[in-house]
Amino acid sequence: MRSQTQQGKQECMAEQENSDAALQKSATGQPLACTAWLDAHFEQSRSIYEAIVAATPLEPGWHILDAGCGPGSFIAALAGRVGPTGALSALDLDAANLAVAEQRVTASPVGCPVSFTMGSVTNLPFPDNTFDSVWCANVSQYLTDDEFHTALAEFRRVVRPGGIVAIKEADGASLHYDPIDIGLFRRLNLQGLALGNVQAHGVIRAAIMRRWLERAGLVDVWQRLFLEELWAPLTDLEREGAGTFLRYLAAAAERTAIPEEDRAFWRAQRDPADPAALVNHPEFYERGGYVLAVGVSPE
Repeated sequence: MRSQTQQGKQECMAEQENSDAALQKSATGQPLACTAWLDAHFEQSRSIYEAIVAATPLEPGWHILDAGCGPGSFIAALAGRVGPTGALSALDLDAANLAVAEQRVTASPVGCPVSFTMGSVTNLPFPDNTFDSVWCANVSQYLTDDEFHTALAEFRRVVRPGGIVAIKEADGASLHYDPIDIGLFRRLNLQGLALGNVQAHGVIRAAIMRRWLERAGLVDVWQRLFLEELWAPLTDLEREGAGTFLRYLAAAAERTAIPEEDRAFWRAQRDPADPAALVNHPEFYERGGYVLAVGVSPE
């Protein structure tokens, strides 16, 4: 029997057949942000994502803002950290993802109160000093430098003195696949940056996330890199996740000026059943990194 995650992901992909489908867009147009993709990605990376939450200095009884909560992937883990005396406020720009998050918490309570608000991380609809902490995961990649600077200022504004701001983001510089020509990814990334792709820039920016928190006026800032590896033979879940992300990259490659031999490789990734698809290689390897940067709002 298929899991709800697998079924939802297949439904999301079945609704879209052209190359834009592989971008897994949410209702707001952001790539890799529809509920089905976020669910499948979280399940594949659940252990490392929960380890990142565990490494974040949160305390029982705290009120946390989950800024950019998506379909609520991190809500249960965050609720486990603050306990029954704590509270969560979940905010997202996408009404569809936010509705899914609220439905899930209603169906399966997480042990502490959770409220839901539609809004933007660059203009938070909360008073100053409302929260003990802001948690923001996989959101900064969608923001330009100016927007990210504004978001960090908003995070600092709504966190009480002595509270913390925690940013979790994919580290684009850590992404590596084998066995392929490493230049394939380098050339694709360079083209994305040259075309002003905000997401391509955002995941590269993550490597120095702590500097952004320092510039925002946070203190006692630290950063840690978490690495995740996949080795063949892949589980069904790993193969699905890796294949879908390669399909997303293949769709992006269609929009870039890359050598024709590169284009042939990327086109093979559009169909995971293609013998030339990388996920079918008996020596498949994938490494990805996630940055956690934490800073304290000054007293």
